[in-house]
Amino acid sequence: MKRVRMWSAAVAAGLLAVVLWSGSVSAEVFFDLYGGASSFGDPDFTVTREGRARETERGSADTEVTFGGRGGYWFDRQGLRWLGVALDISYFEAEYTREGGTGNVANVKVQTLPITPLVMLRLPLLESPQHPNGQLQLYTGAGPGIFILDTTVRFRSGAGEVSESGATIGLDFRAGVAYEFLPNWAAFVEYRFTYYSVEPEGRVDDRKTQVEADFDAHHVLFGISYRFR
Repeated sequence: MKRVRMWSAAVAAGLLAVVLWSGSVSAEVFFDLYGGASSFGDPDFTVTREGRARETERGSADTEVTFGGRGGYWFDRQGLRWLGVALDISYFEAEYTREGGTGNVANVKVQTLPITPLVMLRLPLLESPQHPNGQLQLYTGAGPGIFILDTTVRFRSGAGEVSESGATIGLDFRAGVAYEFLPNWAAFVEYRFTYYSVEPEGRVDDRKTQVEADFDAHHVLFGISYRFR
């Protein structure tokens, strides 16, 4: 996971740069930290081996922990307080075990570090002088995430494994509700959906082997937010 730690440090610095840079523009800057649970769909693993037909089997994974952070700003001082942008970084991993099919896959482990530029929308409610943009806020956000992946596919019967580290483009969507319990502090609950694909390949039993799969996950997140005004 050395690569994941390096990317985490680099993007954490990027989030800080977003906050510092946006402080020079006329906007409401915010920084969020969150954690929660990730529930994964049951993907189909398609295995293509040199000189053999394609094999497909189903996998499943247990619920796992996820965590992350986000920095950005709302264009409230431009008269667009419902519109914002952000940069989000998080981490989660899943280990899928074989549930059925005709292939020889034992398990698939996917460590995922999504980096997502988000366009965000919000609906301010319960406005007051202490909470000019609403003490209660409904919001949503979406963006094309860059998913940095470390994928390992292990086969049964000691056949070996294929692994790949790299990045792919996927979908990142979220919607939530935030409540300002103090003028600059808010707690929030958020639903998130992520979707992306992997295609690791290597040599197993001295034959070129490729595994293809599409992954979707549902995340329930709880977090705290600080707003610079």
